[in-house]
Amino acid sequence: MSLFDARVDSLSRSHVSHEHDYHQLVMCTLGETDLAVESLTRQVTPEYGCILPCSHHHEYEGDGCNRTLILDMPVSTPGRTAYVNELNRLFDKPRFFRVDPVLRELTDVLITQLQQSPGLHNEVAAVLLRAVCARVVEQRREVPAPRPVRPHPRVDLRLVNAFIDAHMDRMLSVADLAAACAISVSHLHAIFRERLELTPQAYIQQRRMEQAHRLIRDTDCPLGMVARQVGFADQASFSRACRRYLGAPPSRLRRAKTRRPD
Repeated sequence: MSLFDARVDSLSRSHVSHEHDYHQLVMCTLGETDLAVESLTRQVTPEYGCILPCSHHHEYEGDGCNRTLILDMPVSTPGRTAYVNELNRLFDKPRFFRVDPVLRELTDVLITQLQQSPGLHNEVAAVLLRAVCARVVEQRREVPAPRPVRPHPRVDLRLVNAFIDAHMDRMLSVADLAAACAISVSHLHAIFRERLELTPQAYIQQRRMEQAHRLIRDTDCPLGMVARQVGFADQASFSRACRRYLGAPPSRLRRAKTRRPD
């Protein structure tokens, strides 16, 4: 990787779960992306960006029509920047940060510059990182005013589960789930954070994998069919999900089923 890698993208409505060996800054000027890292969950919007240090597992799902600036930075940058200590402090832990109007306007200008002159990605990244460093330092000094507590609409978890189960064989977005519950996406996120300490995407994935485990353990359904029934387009992604959520690939889980005593 070069010193910085900055690019403009539109994150799709596919659920992605991974980690990487480099730092990442995510901001957008249009649309939104649901993002979870460790115990933090929020939407990346024009008002909020996200800092992702290396090796921190995270999950995200875009709305399919966002305009997102993604900036990748290698972990080791000694001697190559004049503000390496600032960068180390910036990426010392995962965090979301507020994007004020000035930073938002700067981001929009830099995205346009990057699209017009891709060769300037190092320069664009350097300017943006300095601005974000300064803003995050300011926010650390701020004492937030108490916010009034607003009750969230009630959501019947049985309805949520029934909707997920009925649509498990296709790509299910958070917007679909919010519409089924007759609430906004932001309210759905708030409710899941408060009641389950999970993002909606993580809950959908968890329920899919629970069903996959039941089908592998309790039926003779072919593994390829199990993958399709719980919404995976290919065996490779299903196998990776099984390793992450169930601790073993599907073939090993199936063999364990055959060794169970009657």
